[in-house]
Amino acid sequence: MRVGILTFHQTTNYGAHLQAYALWKKINSLGHAVEIINYAPIRSTVEYLKCTVKSKTPIARASQYYKLMRFLPQEARLSPVIFRTAKSLRNHSHSYDLVICGSDEIWNIEKPFIGFDLSYFLDFLDQSTMKASYAASFGDVKDITRYKSKLVKLFSAFNSIAVRDNNSLRLVGECGRQAVKVLDPTFLTDYKEFESETPHPKKYLLVYAYQLNQAELNFIYEVAKQKNLSIISVGNNIKNSDVNLLAASPREWINAFKHASYVITSYYHGLIFSLLYQKSFNVLMKSNKLLKMNDLLDDMALTSRIFDSSLPSQLQGTEIPYEFTLPKIQERKIISNDYLSQILKLKIFSPVT
Repeated sequence: MRVGILTFHQTTNYGAHLQAYALWKKINSLGHAVEIINYAPIRSTVEYLKCTVKSKTPIARASQYYKLMRFLPQEARLSPVIFRTAKSLRNHSHSYDLVICGSDEIWNIEKPFIGFDLSYFLDFLDQSTMKASYAASFGDVKDITRYKSKLVKLFSAFNSIAVRDNNSLRLVGECGRQAVKVLDPTFLTDYKEFESETPHPKKYLLVYAYQLNQAELNFIYEVAKQKNLSIISVGNNIKNSDVNLLAASPREWINAFKHASYVITSYYHGLIFSLLYQKSFNVLMKSNKLLKMNDLLDDMALTSRIFDSSLPSQLQGTEIPYEFTLPKIQERKIISNDYLSQILKLKIFSPVT
């Protein structure tokens, strides 16, 4: 089958690249001719470049951006045509049997410099192509009243819908459609092809976080001291770290998680890769990631891993008994794999008429 994937894949975020790669790899492993539709809108591309140039460390950020942009063309298959506008997507003659949008916050209709882009709802496809979503998310959007009539029409053309969090499940339901809740695609594959040596000779606490306040920094230092660990920060500079891997490649990012003794993160995919590599961790919760982080932690019965500045660090930097967590992940993986298998066999729901 000819399958297209439409997602965020040209951002400055490690998780966005890895979720795109994971969904591509999973579908490719099932024997389908699959490619990521190379939709890179001019507006968002310019904004990402501006953020790189205006950062406090522009040279390192430029190196990071370059490594991220090389990752998917080297490791996956992208469409030969780069689409810079929604109009160019609509005007192109696509030859897919099925197009899957997702995962990531592709339906975050209030996301800065992206907004309500109808392309991420597959409006550019005609009725000859099956439409489905996998692990799509509205992000932190809670109210869709302004957009509801458009969303109802867009979702009515989908053959099947799967989202990755309860908030998105609720919002799709408000549009008159049923959806399946599935795991982010990064759970559905392994990363052995990227695994290599440790990035540091000493045992270390890995920090993958941003905009840290003093209480959060103090917590990081205290946990590292209690566990006699060095501190490595990946993706961002953290004050007093032993090593800052600011310009890490996706391969280096993966290995930073694989070899860590403990993880502290404020990112969604930092949480996911901590779970994948069975690391004990804490989450530094940020308001714009509250819904999706809480959702996954709740599913895994791990909400106690959220950092609480009112509690002593000794009560929070504890080890996770993964014998209770792994069965929960496996149960969700079965549901997710089954959904993906069904839509790839075109055994999917009929659109609402």
